[in-house]
Amino acid sequence: MAINYFSITQNDEISIINQNTTINLSPSTPKSEESASILLNGTVSAENNQIKNVAEPTETQDAATKNYIDILIADLNSKIANLTSRIIFLETALNFFVSTMDPSIFVNGFSFMIGPGCPESVEEFYSCATDAVINFPSNNISNIPAAINLKMTFVWVDTSFNISLNENEAVQLYPSESSECKTININIDIPVNPTDWVANGGTNTLVISTTEIDNNCIVYSKNSDGNYLEISYVYD
Repeated sequence: MAINYFSITQNDEISIINQNTTINLSPSTPKSEESASILLNGTVSAENNQIKNVAEPTETQDAATKNYIDILIADLNSKIANLTSRIIFLETALNFFVSTMDPSIFVNGFSFMIGPGCPESVEEFYSCATDAVINFPSNNISNIPAAINLKMTFVWVDTSFNISLNENEAVQLYPSESSECKTININIDIPVNPTDWVANGGTNTLVISTTEIDNNCIVYSKNSDGNYLEISYVYD
């Protein structure tokens, strides 16, 4: 049977003592100070009762309050939601592939006929217009890319040409000399002007412009992955 008794020392320290536990009820600071501490030694049970008015933790071994944990959980949920949105962003911004002679993509200046029959090319078609227009959708989220990466394969070029995005400054893609039945793989980043970018799945426009007017053609072929056109979105 546990025997409880009080102990009062010459220094006015008051303790409750039983066989297993000593509870010191004396202030740990001088009586002139307002704050005081209760020092517990051994196992202390609240017997399924609540402990109220606990301060927020400041040290690594402090007890955590419900409010403190709730704040941590809310912050964690916010970070998870942000991460989830980024994962969705990555999924919806995958490369845009075109593997057919699609007139809704290659909208102006293209002839969907077999080209000159270069030995190593696949399913050629061509454009001989001064301006050949390609329409493509943006990714279906609101973020505006810093640039688009364009990949195309040409197998016949009669002239140098430029390409522009949404009527912005043109980028030269090929030098002035002609190339007949020689594979040319275009892989270039074209900067995006945020003011002119059509977001959320809207239509953006690439214009391939030849530098000479008469009888100058570009012949397009599928790349090694079977695509005439590949567009991906480049983000900072």
